[in-house]
Amino acid sequence: MSLTLTVEKLVHGGLGLARTPEGVMLVPGVLPGEHVTALPCGRRHGIAVAQVRDIIEQSPDRRVPPCPHFGHCGGCDWLFIDYPRQISLKREIFLESMQRIGKLRDIPAPDVIASPEFGYRRRVQLKIDDAKAVGFFKRESNEVVAVGRCPLLAERLNALMAHVNETPAALPKGLYNLRVIDGDTDIASHPVLPGITRATTAITCGSRSFEVGGADFFQGNRFLLEPMAVWAASHCGHGGTMADLYGGTGFFSLMLAGSFEKVVLIESDPEMVRRAKGNCMRNAVGNISAFAAEVESMEDRLPPQLDVLIADPPRPGLSPKAREAIARCAPGSIIYVSCNCATQARDCGFLVKKAGYSITAAALIDCYPNTHHTESIVLLKKEGAAPSRS
Repeated sequence: MSLTLTVEKLVHGGLGLARTPEGVMLVPGVLPGEHVTALPCGRRHGIAVAQVRDIIEQSPDRRVPPCPHFGHCGGCDWLFIDYPRQISLKREIFLESMQRIGKLRDIPAPDVIASPEFGYRRRVQLKIDDAKAVGFFKRESNEVVAVGRCPLLAERLNALMAHVNETPAALPKGLYNLRVIDGDTDIASHPVLPGITRATTAITCGSRSFEVGGADFFQGNRFLLEPMAVWAASHCGHGGTMADLYGGTGFFSLMLAGSFEKVVLIESDPEMVRRAKGNCMRNAVGNISAFAAEVESMEDRLPPQLDVLIADPPRPGLSPKAREAIARCAPGSIIYVSCNCATQARDCGFLVKKAGYSITAAALIDCYPNTHHTESIVLLKKEGAAPSRS
């Protein structure tokens, strides 16, 4: 039986929240203030979920999605929302997460760094089915939706996708997932497609150059790399030692190395550490030490005095042991970068309430336009700590 719902707000995950006599209901593909009819279709994490059948009264922020694959392809779930409204919604979701999950009040208004909403994505996983159709998964499915062109991808990645769709013999037999990243002049992929892609590519950011492999993690928005680094650099001050946790190929270490006498990078993946060391040599930077280690054991690698710690964990955020280790290290400042504002809020709640930090600045970096995904940075200062040298 369908229900008539009024959408109150959007919550973490990009879903609309509506209230019924039986409780809260989550609805995808809606905007605040819209009146819809929806059909209940199960529960997610214990909360009822419904699918929209009709929009009775639509928001003025709704637009016609500029992609023929919208609604079939599993990406771009916010393509139906005008871009300025996407930004304001993400800001609201970030602040609501800090308040509801982190139990934090008086959060500084986040700086907002927006992106061109199309052609920004330089890193992607292409999905391939048994018929060698190339595209992306249908939402909540392993069915591949063949895509001729994605408005979010950099032009060279669209050209690659078109090429392999037109010449399926270029794809090895049994390949179902192709990881690719667009560099300054060419594309790296894992696995390599002979004559089409390379094992590694170069990406320039400011005065630094990074070698990145097809399977490596690297920030996916080609327009916001430098603004993200500039924001972090402007808030970290100068000092003796900085720790870079989940340091990957060395992006933040290299971008901030000039502000510190010593930088210690900790990354659990030995291949990423090898790449980070190579990037230090590539840029002739000698004050970075990179270690393959779990973040939970960081204290074995760090000096007793730590001025700044930067953490850029994966979506699950910091483990309890990692949070406790950071608290014991007691850096003067923490720059926490996150692609999941819910786990970021949880961890910041611990650092504020249990470890004596306060949040003094924040930024919303919109690395993923036309999707619900967020990227946010929070600056935490140790209460009573001496200010960083400028």
